[in-house]
Amino acid sequence: MDNRRNKRLKYEGLIEQEKWQQKFYELVLFQSKNNGSSIVPNDTADHRTLAEWVRKERILYKQFIKSDGLPPWIDREQYADHVAALKQIGFVFEAKTGTMARCSDGKVAAHWNAKYDELIKYIRENNGDCNPGVKTACGPWLNLQRLAHREYKFHLERHRRKYPHHRELLAEEMPRRKRSTDPKEEGMYHAITNERIHKLNAIDGFQWDLAPQWTPFEQRLGEYKQYCEEQGHGFIPQHYEKNPQLGKWVSKMRYEHSLLNKGEKSQMTSERIRILESVGFEFSNQRRSIAKETPGEENDDCSGSIAKEIPEEENDDCPG
Repeated sequence: MDNRRNKRLKYEGLIEQEKWQQKFYELVLFQSKNNGSSIVPNDTADHRTLAEWVRKERILYKQFIKSDGLPPWIDREQYADHVAALKQIGFVFEAKTGTMARCSDGKVAAHWNAKYDELIKYIRENNGDCNPGVKTACGPWLNLQRLAHREYKFHLERHRRKYPHHRELLAEEMPRRKRSTDPKEEGMYHAITNERIHKLNAIDGFQWDLAPQWTPFEQRLGEYKQYCEEQGHGFIPQHYEKNPQLGKWVSKMRYEHSLLNKGEKSQMTSERIRILESVGFEFSNQRRSIAKETPGEENDDCSGSIAKEIPEEENDDCPG
């Protein structure tokens, strides 16, 4: 009985191996017609069965790279041969199969298009401003688009390094992950498609990467010198009405200088101290009586409490 069962299992194993080889050859044929691509779409009847086989191979590969992840009925050594054969033809294991048809349909697409229309309306009503705030109707949505695009660029660069001879993956072809914080999962958490990227790129003045708006140190220094010439002193109130950012910059310089004197981590450098001292910068803020000479700013000077509360929004002059 056992001998008969073993023969049956061996025969079934040979049948499965033949089926695998048949699909493998189908994949090779597909690659020969598609510039070596192993991204098989499942939106046509001609490719549907092959796309399903490719999808299962990617799932099995994830299980294979774990120590005991494969199902018990799959021989690990035999599947290792499958992996080697797939690697030899440049098969991309980290990809998502057949997402193109679903990306343009459904409630998700309708929601995206509605938010896109809100963005266009905002831009028209705000003189071409392409960066709506988080309190606007489309601001949080646009931030998610930028985050998804940043994820895509990161994974695209990894794909280029790992598969240098394969075509670039579209955003919708990138693998997905369910949890944004799990380092064991590889893939994009936020969804975006190349079609949506093109639509946003078509907006005049739109930028994906909003670089921090750093004001050069030299510019703030010039504003400080001008204030000293006009007022006769350098004790600028932290909430200086005519130039609020200058007041915060002065507070920031004093705070960083105090940290340096205490031997703590600071963004202040010896070169910057030399430059500030050359223009008579007031690192001390004890002369409150001088601040009273500026009308309307008597109780708004940079007092000793400045070291306790430093406004984080003005971190633009010390990029580190």
